[in-house]
Amino acid sequence: GCHGGGSSQGGLNLGTVTHNDVITATGSTTGGLVVVPNDAAASTLYTQTTSSPPFGNQMPKGRPPLTTEQQNKLRDWINQGAANN
Repeated sequence: GCHGGGSSQGGLNLGTVTHNDVITATGSTTGGLVVVPNDAAASTLYTQTTSSPPFGNQMPKGRPPLTTEQQNKLRDWINQGAANN
């Protein structure tokens, strides 16, 4: 709801985007890449979903946090190269 359907909170829109759009997106809050393949710790898409994000609030804002399983899947996908699969 916050990053899709025409909304781009924090400069990130994950609505109708391609894999390449996600891999090359930068966050307006940090100016860094949203996904850094092979490095979840440097990827704001992952770090903002953890219980102690490096800046701002844990995402998704105003909704239940991702489960540990969901966080682990996201982390593993990024750490394995963020393949288009």
